Amino acid sequence: MMAIGAYISYVFYIRRPYLPVELARQHPGALPVPAQQVYFDELYDFLFVRPQNGSATSCEGRRRLHHRRLRPGWRLGAGA
Repeated sequence: MMAIGAYISYVFYIRRPYLPVELARQHPGALPVPAQQVYFDELYDFLFVRPQNGSATSCEGRRRLHHRRLRPGWRLGAGA
């Protein structure tokens, strides 16, 4: 994926610097989409990152509760 992006950048900025201008003229509706603030990162964060953080926090709390109930001396090494 990185190689494809590097190749496209090379073509657009080194080999044919006029190409982005031509593409913008040919497809006038495509330019405003990246120019506007489209909140893909925020959507990704809301859909995937926050639920994972919540479940990880919940699992950590359960683990601590388990250790307190079943192994009361675990911090001192006496619960083993």
